[in-house]
Amino acid sequence: EQARLAAGLDEIHTVPAKHFLQEDQAPAVAERVAALAQQ
Repeated sequence: EQARLAAGLDEIHTVPAKHFLQEDQAPAVAERVAALAQQ
C-alpha cells in the first residue's frame, strides 16, 4: 500500500512469482503491457 501511495497510483497489478517476474509470469506481464499500450 505504501508503494502505491508513494507512486501516486490508483491500483497496483500483482501476479505470483518466485524470483524473476518476467520469467515466471511472462504472459501475464505481456497482457498487462498490451492493455496499457492501448489506453
